Amino acid sequence: MRTGFDSDYAHAATTAQADSHARRTATRLARGPGQDQRTPEAPCCHHSPGRTGNAPARCLVHERARALGSKAGSVPGRVVQEEQLEAMKKSSEWNERIRGGRNWRCFMGSIYRRKGSPFYWISYYQDGLQKRESSGSEKVTKAKELLRKREGAIADGKPVNPKSEKIRFSDLAALVVDDYTINQYKSLEIIKARLKNHIIPAFGHRKATTITTADLTGYVIERQAGGVSNANVNRELSVIRRAFTLAIKAGLLFHKPYFPMLREDNARQGFFELEQFEKVVSKLRKPLQPVARFAYITGWRIASEILPLEWRQVDFRAGTVRLFPGMTKNRKGRVFPFTRDLRAVLEGQWIEAVRLKAKGMTCPYVFNRKGKVIRDFRAAWRKACEKAGVFGRIPHDLRRTAVRNLVRAGVPERVAMQLTGHLTRSVFERYNIVSEGDLLTAARMLDRFTHATSTNASTNLQPVLKTSA
Repeated sequence: MRTGFDSDYAHAATTAQADSHARRTATRLARGPGQDQRTPEAPCCHHSPGRTGNAPARCLVHERARALGSKAGSVPGRVVQEEQLEAMKKSSEWNERIRGGRNWRCFMGSIYRRKGSPFYWISYYQDGLQKRESSGSEKVTKAKELLRKREGAIADGKPVNPKSEKIRFSDLAALVVDDYTINQYKSLEIIKARLKNHIIPAFGHRKATTITTADLTGYVIERQAGGVSNANVNRELSVIRRAFTLAIKAGLLFHKPYFPMLREDNARQGFFELEQFEKVVSKLRKPLQPVARFAYITGWRIASEILPLEWRQVDFRAGTVRLFPGMTKNRKGRVFPFTRDLRAVLEGQWIEAVRLKAKGMTCPYVFNRKGKVIRDFRAAWRKACEKAGVFGRIPHDLRRTAVRNLVRAGVPERVAMQLTGHLTRSVFERYNIVSEGDLLTAARMLDRFTHATSTNASTNLQPVLKTSA
């Protein structure tokens, strides 16, 4: 049951409600104490008398009508209510608190207590629907502050969701894990490790709405002080940002803070010259040599695209090898036409498959070790690099080398991206790949421009020299 505590301003209803409420109030006050059923100390017309011993507050319309009515004297009620209503509409307080833009708003928010609850509750209207919410406090002032906050957000056109203020970041982290699990992202375990070891200890206990850019900056400073690279810090910030994005999509939050991403040194220099590549390949075991040659030619990812490659994806008649949609990192299909070296690699593997089949062993994988799929390539690669005296190289350097070889061969960037599976041209900036042919062409153009300028200058000076002579 309500106790009669009305907010000074609350959610608006309609113009008709505002007029009706003010007219009823002004008419009742114009009748005088003897004719009105309510006493001057009675609460608002739509509330019952207070039952908690506290003096009930009155809504803005009621207070304005009572103040103006006391000055009206014995003017008939109808005239009083019209004059009062017009005066109320012209007042600055009415314009600021009640008009609220183009539509009039008769504020009907209230504060009350529920039976069996020690806390004060607030009631307000949003989109024509009544909303009730606990203030979580036994103090009336706290309830009033919450009601003003809700009414202010509604007046500004901002969405209001009381549950968003109770959600902690640990709940948002669960959304990220669920998203990676549903979409079967291979980096799920990495994400779990980042959340468990670094992000949850820093933000897990915090309410999501209280995390600000300043908090994120402090997190970055703390991680950098621990010797963490900018790249790893950015990956962690990306996880946090993903959590906020998923919460907004789910309607749990309505905004997210700005994320201070760090600059990374992405000019990677891990490339293979042909001589170096042949040295490393010669140190690999025989079943792994075709894997390295395939990666050097195509630039495909070894672990996720080359090792799982099956014979059904190879077409010798069409001269193509393809990755079906869903088999790649970006979930898009890809086709790579045979080169002479690529055909030689695949034909050699086919001969090996026929030999295995003659022994009664059938293997669907193009690259295998005695009929079994190759699970790991990195350990063997690292040992081969050490034996060849080529240190600090990783299998992904073969992908970078393939992109550079395509550019050097004069293949347009767009076509090179389609062959290797890059969605954006950022690979050329990140790998610092520039065509030497383009550089030579630029030098020749500069040379022609400089020569032409000097020739024109000397031609213009000749008449001057002749005249002076």
